[in-house]
Amino acid sequence: MQLIHERLRESARRYPDAPAVVEKGTAISYAELDSLSDRLAARLVELGVEAGDRVGIFLPKSIDAVVGLYGAMKAGAAYVPIDPSSKEHRAGYIAGNCRIRHLVSSTKRKSLWPALAEAGVEHVLVMDGEPEPAEGFSVHGREWIDGAPVGELPRVISQDLAYILYTSGSTGDPKGVMLTHQNCLAFVEWAVDEYQVTHEDRLSSHAPFHFDLSTIDM
Repeated sequence: MQLIHERLRESARRYPDAPAVVEKGTAISYAELDSLSDRLAARLVELGVEAGDRVGIFLPKSIDAVVGLYGAMKAGAAYVPIDPSSKEHRAGYIAGNCRIRHLVSSTKRKSLWPALAEAGVEHVLVMDGEPEPAEGFSVHGREWIDGAPVGELPRVISQDLAYILYTSGSTGDPKGVMLTHQNCLAFVEWAVDEYQVTHEDRLSSHAPFHFDLSTIDM
């Protein structure tokens, strides 16, 4: 069984120059997405990410966020998308509840980094620039991420967690739903078969990354 990120590698091999993601007129190819997420994964492993760890994705829906999702899975971790419009309490609760130590984020969310550090975040990897150093946690900029040497990345199996999605919390505290690579692929393969999706199609991604329907688009 090819896992989620392994299917990205296969697409990068077969269609390296084809657009993988388009954001407001800017496109990234499959080869570029595969390469960038490899480098992010290498840096996450260098910072101590191990199999089964949780990596927070605290970014608006974007090419950078897609790189973050795939980078986390390639590092052997489960990605945890945090709604970028989340208030301090919700973001901090999620980070603490699933023990996020590594966060992929942007400078637009830097005002909440200290609260997330109090909840256990130790490293913030910033996708949109070179932020100032911070107290209580380490901050790593895009230039450092992009310059990562890529070696052998961790082995992942179908029963490993791929992501954790948190409920709205409207009836209490948000609850994390844990899904494996196999869970995700069963859902996606059903959708591809039902709607007869091919490599010539384009999918419009409407669902936020913290909602499970987003996995079909991805």
